[in-house]
Amino acid sequence: MKTRIALIIALAVFLPVQVLAMGFEAAVGLGRQSPDGTLGYNTVLSSDEIDLNDEADIDEEQRVHGRLILDMPLLIPNIYLMGTPMEFTGTGRKPVSFTFGDARFEADATFKSKVRLDQYDLALFYGIPLLETATLDTFSVDLGLNVKYVDFRAEITGQERTTGASVRESESERFAIPMVFVAAHVRPVDWLSLEAEGRGVAYRKNSLLDVIGRVKIKPSLSPVFVAGGWRHEYLKIDQYDIKADIRVGGPFVEAGVQF
Repeated sequence: MKTRIALIIALAVFLPVQVLAMGFEAAVGLGRQSPDGTLGYNTVLSSDEIDLNDEADIDEEQRVHGRLILDMPLLIPNIYLMGTPMEFTGTGRKPVSFTFGDARFEADATFKSKVRLDQYDLALFYGIPLLETATLDTFSVDLGLNVKYVDFRAEITGQERTTGASVRESESERFAIPMVFVAAHVRPVDWLSLEAEGRGVAYRKNSLLDVIGRVKIKPSLSPVFVAGGWRHEYLKIDQYDIKADIRVGGPFVEAGVQF
C-alpha cells in the first residue's frame, strides 16, 4: 500500500512536469538482491551485531523496480526518479546471546529476522555542455545531486534469554540523504548503449554508495528498449541507535520506452 501511495504521489507531481520535457525514458525491471553484512540495534558489544548470511540466514530476493528520466529544456535541471523496494527474511541462529533493542535473545536458539530497505531516489542533473556534440552523440556525462529516501525497518523474533519466552523487537526509521550523482553513457552504434551511474556520500560514520551498470538495446526506429546489468549498493549507517554495514548486489533486467 505504501508503495502504491508513493507511486500515485509521484505521478501527480511529475505528470505536469512531463508536459515541459523535451524527452523522457521510463523503465520497469526485475532485479535479484543478494544481501550481505551485519546489522545491530542499540548494540552494547560487538557480538550484538548479527551477520545476515552466517547467523540470520537471510535469503536473496527478486524485486520489481522502476525509474523515470525527464530531459528538461533550457536551464531547468533534468529529473531522474527511481524506486527500489527491498525486503529480506530469514531464520537462523547465533552461537552467543545477543541484544537487539531492549531484548536479550538466547544463544543457539532459532530466531526469525526481517529487514526492509525500501529506497526512493530523486536526482536533479545536467549534462556536461557540448560533450555529446563534440563526440558525435557517442559519449555523454551527467553531474548532479541526488536525494535518497530510505524506509528502514528491522525485526527480530526469538527466545528471551532470562525467561525463555518468545519475544519480538523491531526498529523503524525513515531518513533522506543527499548524495552526489554521476552518470556516463557510451553509444558506439545507434542501437546499443553502455551506461554507468553512481550515487554516493560519506559523512561522520555513515557512507552510502549505489552503483549501476547497464547495457541497453534499442532499435533505431522503435521507442522500446530492453536492458540488463548489475547493481551494487553499500550502506554503512551508524545513527538512530542503528548500526548497519550492509551490501546488496545482483543482476537485473529491464524493459522500457524512450522518446
